[in-house]
Amino acid sequence: MGRSTGVSPPPVGTTAGGDPATPPGPRRAARRGLSAAVGAALLVGAPLVVAVVAMTREPWLPVGDFAHMVFRTSQVGTAETPLVGAYSTKGWAHPGPLLFWLAAPLYRLSGGDPRSVEWTLAALNLTCLVALLLVAWRRGRTALLLAVSALAALLVHGISAGVLVTFWNPYVPLLPFLLTVVLVWDAGLGRWRSAALALIPASIAIQGHIAVGVLGAALAVWLVAWHRWADHLVGPRPDAGVADPGAGTRRVGRAVPRWVWAVVALMWIGPVADALFDIHNPLRIAASLVRADASLGPLRAVGVVGRHVRPDGPWTGGAEPVGTNLSVEGSGPLPLVGACLALAWCVHVARRRRLRDVGALATLTLTLLAASLPATAQIVLPAFSYLTVWLKVIGGLVWFTVAW
Repeated sequence: MGRSTGVSPPPVGTTAGGDPATPPGPRRAARRGLSAAVGAALLVGAPLVVAVVAMTREPWLPVGDFAHMVFRTSQVGTAETPLVGAYSTKGWAHPGPLLFWLAAPLYRLSGGDPRSVEWTLAALNLTCLVALLLVAWRRGRTALLLAVSALAALLVHGISAGVLVTFWNPYVPLLPFLLTVVLVWDAGLGRWRSAALALIPASIAIQGHIAVGVLGAALAVWLVAWHRWADHLVGPRPDAGVADPGAGTRRVGRAVPRWVWAVVALMWIGPVADALFDIHNPLRIAASLVRADASLGPLRAVGVVGRHVRPDGPWTGGAEPVGTNLSVEGSGPLPLVGACLALAWCVHVARRRRLRDVGALATLTLTLLAASLPATAQIVLPAFSYLTVWLKVIGGLVWFTVAW
């Protein structure tokens, strides 16, 4: 027998320093979740990987808008570092330069190869798929992981892998926006950290294309309203205490690591600097809203949104006809009315059966569907299909909600 040292061993469940040890069960579950999410993302995102590999076989000489995007990326880190996003034909730029900033490192490392910006976008979209499916695994394990994987696969098919690796500001926000929606839904179900984490993909999406800003505002309105009235709609959560209107904000602040706020602040340095010292882009955007440019208008917007929320709509790869003026053609009001009625039925079922997750998802999707109308109505003619591609995400969300 060895001589006693006079030091008692640490209690079971603690480290040598006396701190509580992390139970091995949750660690194993987290590893399983990450492995499942990465595996599913690689399966769903396989077309993106194939598209990236195909790009490496031949050089690319960008022209037009693509040349502008690559040129602005090449300016990052110089005296002409972009502070705003891609310029439009309407006298203003999209909200922020984050797309250029994210693409610049690989652009420099590749020696200025223009294909590198599309490799960056493919990596960004695959990362969004992993994060999306990780939330699905944590929230609903295998069933929800498979369901969200099916939605993502349909959207990858409907949007096309070629679009999802094209470094162009109308295409960049698509999967980051979908991830933002899922994180906001997760926050509505009580995980307040997700509300702040959603700001990261939301910043990428909103800075990429201004139309997503309307949808981002709608998500914020929904989260506040859901926190205020969810208990009246579907009943209180089992762990709910006394109602406190300010509790949500305090929970977000306590639950989120400081690095998240630092990252979000860094992402918005460019737009803030521009608003204060450079071309004052927000004022230009505001001025364009009061000009009488020819736009789709509310009546045609109903038809265009309706086209995209059909069960067999463009989000599944369905028909997306264009008219003689190259504008996307609508399909009348009936598909939009049908989508609204289907979502209303989901809300009714959630209320009757006290299904909080279904109620949250249905009301969230209804909110986005309503916000899609003004966002579509302001599109300046001709309404090219690339200006409405974000509606494919809305269409997918509508029928995912109904199916779930």
